[in-house]
Order: sequence, then C-alpha cells, then structure tokens
Amino acid sequence: MAIFHLLRPQVGMPLDPEEFPTNAGTRPSPGDSGFELGAGTIWTQLAHTYPQATNPLAGLARCSAWSGAVGRSNFHQALLFRQMSKDVTLFLHTATELTDEQWEQLAALGVDVVDGEATGLEVDSQDQLAGVRLASGKVVPVQQLVVAPRFLARAGFLRELGVTMQEHAMGLGEQLQVDASGVTGVQGVWAAGNVSDVLAGVPAAAAAGTTAAAAIHMDLLKADAEAAARAAQDGEVFSGAMEAEVSRRVQGSRAHGLGSLPGGN
Repeated sequence: MAIFHLLRPQVGMPLDPEEFPTNAGTRPSPGDSGFELGAGTIWTQLAHTYPQATNPLAGLARCSAWSGAVGRSNFHQALLFRQMSKDVTLFLHTATELTDEQWEQLAALGVDVVDGEATGLEVDSQDQLAGVRLASGKVVPVQQLVVAPRFLARAGFLRELGVTMQEHAMGLGEQLQVDASGVTGVQGVWAAGNVSDVLAGVPAAAAAGTTAAAAIHMDLLKADAEAAARAAQDGEVFSGAMEAEVSRRVQGSRAHGLGSLPGGN
C-alpha cells in the first residue's frame, strides 16, 4: 500500500526528492515535493507501470546529507531502470562521489552521468515534465524523473516510551530499532512491519507481526508462571492442606468425610 501526495509540476519549482511520501507505515519528510508521482515522476520500477522504452529517464541522486549510502541507492536505481530504457541519465545532484567500479559499470551500460546540483524542473506547454534544471542554468531534457524518497517510520507517538530509532542499513530512512522477535528494548513494547523495517512489503510485515505475536504470547506465559511462583512462595497457592484447613474452619461440627471420623485429621 502506498500513500502519495499528488501535485502538478510547475515551472521553476524547487527540487527536493527527500520530501516524497512513501509507504502507509512511513511518512515523508516535512514539506511538499511538488512532483506528480506516477506521471512525470516515479520512484521505483516495481510500484509504477512499465513506461515507454523510448522515454528518456533520469535518476536523481539524493542529497549527500543523507550519507554515502544514498549514492549507492541511486546507483542501484540507475541499473534498475536501465532494464526499461536505453536512455538513462544519473544526476549526481549533491550526493557523494561514485566509486571507480560504479563509474565503469555505468559507462558499460551506456548510462549518462550529470555532475552538478539540480535546482528545479521544467515543464512544457502541455504541463508535462520536460527537463531537469541545474544550478548552472543548463536544462537536461527528460520525460520521466526517478527520485529516491526517504522513508521515515511513523513512530513519534512511541518516543515518549523510550524506544530507539535507527538509520536503515542501506541509508534509506529511519525506523524503530528491534531485535529478530520485534522487541524494542522497552519492557512490554514490540514493533513489527514498516515501523521497524521501512522497506517491508505486506507479506514481510505480516510475517514480522506473526513473529512478534508469538514472542508476546511467550512473554505473557512467562509472566504468569513467574507470578504463580511468587504466590507459592507467599503461601497463597492452592494445596490440599490449605483446602483441608479452610474446610475445618468453615464447616466446624458440620464437617463430613474422612476428616470427621474419630482419629481423622
């Protein structure tokens, strides 16, 4: 499931792919991107329909402030969309420098690389995406723009409990820190799904929920067993001797059974 904020691109609009809404379990960074997702702008080959193979595609690298993992992510996108089009351009924008191996692979695949910060989008008279404008003023023609959103888990309401947030292993966003069973490190709090794995699809999220449910069940069983043990130490647990004593006190001379016979206890 995905939640998108749809806006028509406008001439001279600011370019900030960090502000894209993403999965239902995550939220975008503050602000409006100004992109129309699914039309001139897309973010994954798997979430959008197959575009025309003749459409020039552009992959926009995310801001370097997001760490070096960001550049690797957009390098991956360039490879992904190269399967769909022979005309792919990777904009480095403000991302970290590519490795020598990445440069070699892009060159071998015929992927153009544009250095320099991208500052805006250009649209044509039909209100369709026409190009990416660089800080130098140059406009590079494109018909589809691939952006890389940052995934942020909607876990603000849990922060007061003391949970820990962590960066995704690939630098794609921020999520709750949990162990394999969903334990957050806060007593009695488990997490599963997009809140603890921002890239989890429905099957993976459901599986994580099942795992967390089993862990919660075991935790409740353990708590019940520990409570029973504490009660036993306090002499509050049921026993035959306790039941006999209660019976004698309540029934008195009206008692019956073996205990009421001469010599009975």
